[in-house]
Parts: sequence; structure tokens; C-alpha cells
Amino acid sequence: LGRAQTLDAAGALAAGAATAKTWLVWRVLELRRQSPELFDLPYRPLEVIGPGRDRVIAYARGEQLAIVLPRGSAAGTGTVVALPSGVGYDVLGKRRLPSAARADLWAGFPVALVTP
Repeated sequence: LGRAQTLDAAGALAAGAATAKTWLVWRVLELRRQSPELFDLPYRPLEVIGPGRDRVIAYARGEQLAIVLPRGSAAGTGTVVALPSGVGYDVLGKRRLPSAARADLWAGFPVALVTP
């Protein structure tokens, strides 16, 4: 884990697949440690709209956490995800997202983990 903890999303991707996967697991577990209540709620699917909708896995845990994963090249295809109204901060990319239906979820990392 050592090196992965010092990287941001871009650095993790640049370091290669193994480091990016380690970094992703570390970031998710760190969020779970800091905010366990986000992970105690049931899953529900999120609406995905656009030509890549069949290539996106998107779900929420309550109204405070959304997880979005493209399968293949779904990112950048005009595909948008309707996120819960309570979320808007991309934990992995460390950026505030502009609206509830977002097409640029994967701009910083190929997986989006979105919280309030």
C-alpha cells in the first residue's frame, strides 16, 4: 500500500493497473473507515441514459453515496447517470460535480465514488 497512499487519481493511473487497483481499494476502505454509515444502507440501481447505458454499472447506497463503473468504453459516449440529489463530490477525483446527471464522471478516474 505504501506508494499508493501518496498518489492522487492521475498518479495512480500513471503508475499502472496494479497500483491503480491498490489505490482504488485503499480510497474506498478509507472512506468506509471515515464514514461507515454511508455503507450501511441498501443498494438501489441508478438510471443511466444514453448510448452506453448497457455498459455502465451504477448504484446508490441510500441518498448519500453513489458508485459508478463503466464497462469497456462507456465513458465519453454521451452517457449520463442520474445521481441522487444528495451527492455531488467525486471522492476519487477530489472534485465537486456540477449537476445531478453527469456525463463526466470518469474524467479523473475510471470509477466514480460520489458523496455529498
